[in-house]
Amino acid sequence: MITYSYFRFSSVMAAQSDKLKVYYPSRVSNTPQPGATPKQELKLKYQGQKCLNKTWKTKYSNMKAKWTKKRDLLLQSRAEKSEVKKQVQRKIQQTVGKIFTPNQLKLLKNSKSKTHWKEEDVSKALCLRAKSPAAYEFVRSCWKIPLPCTSTLKTWITKIKFSPGLLNSVLNLLKTEFIGAEEMYRQSCLSFDEMSLDGSVCNDPGLDKIYGPHKNLLVAFARGLFGKWKQPVYYGFDDKLGNNKVLNIITSLHDAGINVVATTCDNAPTNKGIWN
Repeated sequence: MITYSYFRFSSVMAAQSDKLKVYYPSRVSNTPQPGATPKQELKLKYQGQKCLNKTWKTKYSNMKAKWTKKRDLLLQSRAEKSEVKKQVQRKIQQTVGKIFTPNQLKLLKNSKSKTHWKEEDVSKALCLRAKSPAAYEFVRSCWKIPLPCTSTLKTWITKIKFSPGLLNSVLNLLKTEFIGAEEMYRQSCLSFDEMSLDGSVCNDPGLDKIYGPHKNLLVAFARGLFGKWKQPVYYGFDDKLGNNKVLNIITSLHDAGINVVATTCDNAPTNKGIWN
């Protein structure tokens, strides 16, 4: 009786074990086992596909993190290079900008670009050409330094206004001339004097204006104390200098980089009135 019961129990367990193998296959293999229903096969395929999707999702996340890190490193490297490039450009601009004007720097970067020369460009060019016309042409043609041609300088000279009063165009040229000059070379003396005129009438075609008749001409000019230079900075017809005008001339010369340390004039009655 015991032997029959044990045999019966063993047979039932074996049958149940076969059912477990059919209905609950191994997780390693997603191949449907023989005897599985279509629903079980579909469920098994779904679980296998889900496991596969999870695997690819993990791989995608790892790849995304890896390329994100590489992208951040690349962007950081580009930002650092851009910052270094900007610092170099600022350094070049600070160094070369003391020598060349913005228009000249533009032409140095791109020689084919067109530019309209400004007063600053012409002022520097006139100062260089006044030193030596041959050197000016040599620098312009051989060294390829962007400078206005001679005809452009002549055209600009005809446009310079020398109307009575403070000669601002001359002061701009002096400012360019004294860039980088030594302190001793900047020391000057302001002189002014008056001369008689014959009362003639003359025409200024540049300003389209007629001057005269006048009796006197007052001229103020700056003269270097330690350098051989002299330049008129003010003139007026039948004019008298006052304290305000003298201070205005001295201030304008100081703005141009010239230090006025003394003033001189003769003992004319009009000049004595300034000091009184």
